[in-house]
Amino acid sequence: MRLHPEDDLQRAVIETLRLSPSLRAIAIPNGGKRNIREAARMKGLGVTAGVSDLMVFWAPAKVAMIELKAPGKVTGKNRPLAALSAEQLGWFGTMQVMGHYVTVCDSVESVENFLRQCGAPVRTTTG
Repeated sequence: MRLHPEDDLQRAVIETLRLSPSLRAIAIPNGGKRNIREAARMKGLGVTAGVSDLMVFWAPAKVAMIELKAPGKVTGKNRPLAALSAEQLGWFGTMQVMGHYVTVCDSVESVENFLRQCGAPVRTTTG
């Protein structure tokens, strides 16, 4: 059993998105345990609770925010927003109001499908 299934998913998503030369994806390192001093330092540098795991950019001036959850956590009967914390819900809503694309995904395929629906030039090994 893997200790960090969301990390494994994020690695796979980043590897897949790197196949698309017209996309740029960055990770937002908000997670992890920090002592009080380090948490205060990071907060002062702009780390904000609830920010999505990934930001994906493509031309012209498009941005998508993707929150990743462990595989199986938001598919089937599960509602994606139910998997979010209060801070994540707040960020999600703010990004929607600002006009950005935002979603919750639990698989590489769901990330690819979301980005294609947003008009992103996604390329994968299968086409």
